[in-house]
Amino acid sequence: MSQHFESLINAINSYDFPLECYDFPNSRPVVGVKTYAELEGIIGNQLLSNDFNIVKDGLSNVLYWGYSTSAGRRNDRVARFRSEVSNLKLNQFIELRDSSSGLSLSGIKDIGLPQFSKVSFVSKILMFFDPERFVVLDLQLAKIKQEKSSVLFQALVRHQTCLPINAANTEFYRQWCSFCSNVSGDLQEFGFRPVDIERGIFTIVKRQSPAKAAKLIESLRTITHSAH
Repeated sequence: MSQHFESLINAINSYDFPLECYDFPNSRPVVGVKTYAELEGIIGNQLLSNDFNIVKDGLSNVLYWGYSTSAGRRNDRVARFRSEVSNLKLNQFIELRDSSSGLSLSGIKDIGLPQFSKVSFVSKILMFFDPERFVVLDLQLAKIKQEKSSVLFQALVRHQTCLPINAANTEFYRQWCSFCSNVSGDLQEFGFRPVDIERGIFTIVKRQSPAKAAKLIESLRTITHSAH
């Protein structure tokens, strides 16, 4: 096996973002979540509900998980979302989810859900909704853009503190999901999904450097392009 794949597999296996979500009806954290598949199942099932109150809990949990390493911000963002979101917006989310077009970055943005207007957290909704198709794209991963060796990430538009949802980033996000899907296909014997590939790259950025992540991505793009 290629050393590039080995590096990625090691990073995937060492991904350690907190396994946290919240039981909003009973006002307490959920305890005993042991795997990311279990966490995805809990939040994903909430997002798939036809009860807008349960969907509200799912969207709240996207924020709760996403801000789990910053408790002060998490409490504020979750509380603001839950106090500001209307039943109308929640029902619009359900209608979009069940429509022929389905959920997308721009579609969710256009609903105007509080706290969900930029790529970082809208992509988290998409990831929990379907981790076989969608992955996260956030500011940690956006650090790869500063590395000129990453041809892929040069197309990403980054403002100082956010990744805006616009035409360029919508297309970049499609390519990023496609890249992760292609690599997961090459590693299908390990059972990795696109979201696992993204988490491995995230871990390399965080624990090693954006430069190493950039070089790995370009090496993997060469391998997967020759295979697909």
